[in-house]
Amino acid sequence: MKKKRKPTFLIIGQKDKQMSDLSVRLEQLGYKVIFEQNHNKLPIKTIKNNHIDLLIVNCKNFKNVKTLSDFLINDPTLPSLPILPVVEDGDVFCLELADNLIPGLVDCIHKSDDTDVILQKITSIVKLNEEIYTDKKAEEVNVGGNLDLDAAILNTNTVKVDNVKVYLIEDDPLLQDLIVSNLKRSGFLFEINDNCDDVLTKMKTFSPQVLILDLMLPNCNGLDLLKLIREDNELKSVPVVIFSNIDSEDDRKRAEELGVSGFYVKAMTDLSELMFVLKDLAKNKESYHDVEELSLETK
Repeated sequence: MKKKRKPTFLIIGQKDKQMSDLSVRLEQLGYKVIFEQNHNKLPIKTIKNNHIDLLIVNCKNFKNVKTLSDFLINDPTLPSLPILPVVEDGDVFCLELADNLIPGLVDCIHKSDDTDVILQKITSIVKLNEEIYTDKKAEEVNVGGNLDLDAAILNTNTVKVDNVKVYLIEDDPLLQDLIVSNLKRSGFLFEINDNCDDVLTKMKTFSPQVLILDLMLPNCNGLDLLKLIREDNELKSVPVVIFSNIDSEDDRKRAEELGVSGFYVKAMTDLSELMFVLKDLAKNKESYHDVEELSLETK
């Protein structure tokens, strides 16, 4: 049997502790890592002589990231590579990712990300062997069903849907923009609320097929809001996906009791995965209603 080739990663820029730790971990797992410290010039020869799967750019000047991306696009002899830049925590540069201003960007590594978090991001871009990431804390815990996330881990492709309505409750402006960008590219219809005000009324007007809910909101706890939604006859059947950085056992237990369809930790979840989850939930809800209507008609 032909041995499967393991991915190769090219890191351009400073070899700081974060990148050194990542490199060591990848190499321990048997993957090839190449460092090029000159971030002002694309290492064309290195790319041509090696089967590069992911380009990680660690430099402070993001004009260099755009320059590297342009080189890849304009040189027909070079492959199209996903680019993963390193950014400062809270850097608005990620908005450029959301707006697709730099082709090839698929996500961002933050300076505070530890090696496990970075590896999880990498697995959403390049499908590595299963041993690369085994930290149980970062595994998806689907408390409401058995959604298949394997299909969601596929390079830079996005799920395409039509007329599926998603209601998003998220107060972080940057994350809002990133989620909205993915919803737009995937063809979802959506409305946003950044707090708990008038949520029930707005949801009834919009009639969403899926709700994305943060837990830490400015004027309420997300689980308290979910309890109100479950007590409302018009909204109680809407599938709910928790998307939050709060991840305690108590919160997960209460979320399960309130019938959520999934509990995802922001730092551990790629947004492309989230789009597939939304599609599956909307599809399952639609199938349920089709069966329900058929049963009513045959009575």
